[in-house]
Amino acid sequence: MGGDDSEGQSSKINEVQKVEVSVRSSDGVSFGGPKLNGTNFRTWKKIMSVQFRGIHKMGHVTGTTKAPSEEDVDGYTKWEDDDGSVMAILFKAMTEDVLQLVEGCETAEAIWKTLEDLYTNESDFIHVHELMCKAASMQQNGQPVAVYFTKLKNVWAEIDQKRPCKIKNQEDLVWYQKEKELERVHVFLRGLDDKHSNAKGELLRMTDPPSLNTAFTYIRKDESQQDSIKHARVEVSSLAIQQNHQHHFSNSSDQSHFISKDLHQAFLIALVHNALIAMMLGMFERLAGN
Repeated sequence: MGGDDSEGQSSKINEVQKVEVSVRSSDGVSFGGPKLNGTNFRTWKKIMSVQFRGIHKMGHVTGTTKAPSEEDVDGYTKWEDDDGSVMAILFKAMTEDVLQLVEGCETAEAIWKTLEDLYTNESDFIHVHELMCKAASMQQNGQPVAVYFTKLKNVWAEIDQKRPCKIKNQEDLVWYQKEKELERVHVFLRGLDDKHSNAKGELLRMTDPPSLNTAFTYIRKDESQQDSIKHARVEVSSLAIQQNHQHHFSNSSDQSHFISKDLHQAFLIALVHNALIAMMLGMFERLAGN
């Protein structure tokens, strides 16, 4: 039940992050990208910056395009209209929860600065949060195990770069690294496809928890064995089709047909037998490794 709840929450997070905004400016320029939801500020800021530069409105959010004196009625009216358009784009490019944080801002520059103050700081805390959410919600989704594992390791490497360990005591450092790796083993196992549930269960029942590389190697071997069995089944199906074809178009005698059928059945039994032996050997290897 817990796994279902976690997957449901992960699905909801992904759905929120994928919500897109499409805004068309007065001069016909179309905007598209992910809405700001509180966890994706860095990505959102890059996309919006590019879009604002494309219509020469970046100065309104950075503050370099200053409002003219109100005495310059025409100039001030044009600036106010342009700034209002930029504000409308910003409002449409964020979720309702984020909008409530900036709805009191009177200019595009004020909105931009408020968001930067909320979602950036010297420790890059928001980016680390985004990376951790990404790793926690990552799924294999039919990818080869090696591809899924590499993506996870790349995210973890970026987290480690932004959060370097400052522990000096060697004994404490060893304990910290071991606990961090064990936590990542659980993340890796949680995101695996259901077809690896048996191998995952074997890893979880080990007396001594496996290292991250051990867990990967174990699941990779399970994947190879499943691929081998699948390949053997394909070969058996192919041979069966060929035999049926020969049965319908052969002009051989009934006796030769029965002999061919017996040979075919014997060959199929041998293939299935070999596949079962390969699977059992793999299981014995894993048990021996425990």
